[in-house]
Amino acid sequence: MRAGMRLAVPLVGLTLVGLAGCSGGALQDTARFSEDLFQGSGSTGPFDLRFQPLLADGARAVVNGKETIVREALLVLVDGVEQQEGADYDVDREIGRIIFRRIVPPTAVVRVRYYYQLQPTWRPAGVG
Repeated sequence: MRAGMRLAVPLVGLTLVGLAGCSGGALQDTARFSEDLFQGSGSTGPFDLRFQPLLADGARAVVNGKETIVREALLVLVDGVEQQEGADYDVDREIGRIIFRRIVPPTAVVRVRYYYQLQPTWRPAGVG
């Protein structure tokens, strides 16, 4: 099978879809970096990130083909000022949701930089 070919494997009524093969011996990524921007809402949120689940600080992952320890997996800024998890906001890393502990003015810009875990795509067998 050629590297990069689509591979679908039936698994107890489900199909795991992914890429087969790995070129040049490089490690396959298990996480990626993203950055989301939000306009303040005049509320505490929620602010839902595009990708999830989020990695925890200190998680071991393969990013851009290199194994690494992600020291700072989540950075939240409001108008360029770093916010502290547990003091300024709470996060549900599994669903990628941030809720602030104070109202974020509608004039504020919320910038979230984060690493998220790559997951296999699951779909029922026979679909696709």
